[in-house]
Amino acid sequence: MPAGTSGGARARPLYGSPDRVSLQRFVALAREPVDAASTGVFRLVIGLLAVGEAVRWLSHGWIEDEFLAPAFLFKYYGFEWIAPVSGTGLHVLFAAIIALATLVTVGLWYRAAMVGLCVSFGYVFLLNQAVYLNQYYLLLLCLLLLCVIPADREFSVRAARLPASSRVVPRWSVWALRWQFEVMLVYAGLVKLNPDWLAGQPLALWFAGSGPRLATVSTWI
Repeated sequence: MPAGTSGGARARPLYGSPDRVSLQRFVALAREPVDAASTGVFRLVIGLLAVGEAVRWLSHGWIEDEFLAPAFLFKYYGFEWIAPVSGTGLHVLFAAIIALATLVTVGLWYRAAMVGLCVSFGYVFLLNQAVYLNQYYLLLLCLLLLCVIPADREFSVRAARLPASSRVVPRWSVWALRWQFEVMLVYAGLVKLNPDWLAGQPLALWFAGSGPRLATVSTWI
């Protein structure tokens, strides 16, 4: 019998249970610093997309068409209390979205600008369910993730003042973005496993309504 053990008693692992050790290793790996370039590029892309969308809504007059002119707006369950601000308030809000997204893009006052952009875009997203797009929902999820991911440590105003050794992010930051897009891609593939999508019907309809050249493509589909 090994020294220090009583009859029938099982010796405890020196560093805890295997599950506990595995969890500790996982946490250590998630906290491990990695190059911040990928999160910096992601921040740039998301910021530019938000700027572009807000400019499109302002320039095409969609704010009036979708939020102000309709007598009735379709609300999301649990968010029926959210209503569009009156007067030019929504136009000012979209201008603020452009300003906040620009700050996020260049990485200036990143954390405050990111939270402000997420709240502003989320408010607009919840105003009218009739203008829902998968892309808007994905953009909102990415904004939520960027509120906690330090994505301003590369390709930003702040990064220009950081030493090279500080231009890193914890590995979980990259994992979180990858996981978000993997979930999106898997779900997008699963929901298209239906007769209409497998027959190419949605693409045929989109091409048919996009001008004579693409309408030819729709007949081939």
